Amino acid sequence: MRERAPPCGCLSAGGPDWRPARGKAGHSAKEMAEFLSIGAKTVELHCANLLQKLVLGHRLELTRYSIRTGSIEP
Repeated sequence: MRERAPPCGCLSAGGPDWRPARGKAGHSAKEMAEFLSIGAKTVELHCANLLQKLVLGHRLELTRYSIRTGSIEP
């Protein structure tokens, strides 16, 4: 059985790994990259780091977590 994700306080709100998750749900890595003026691969790397830190299995879980914690809008 997988561990539950830690509370949002484990991440710095201003840290570089948190920036791509801010905004609105449903955007692709390419759209987020354009919005943040970074590469799509960088967005994918940040998402992977968030998944690992939050002990989540895939991007859908990350989206749900972000909506639940108020980090992004549905």
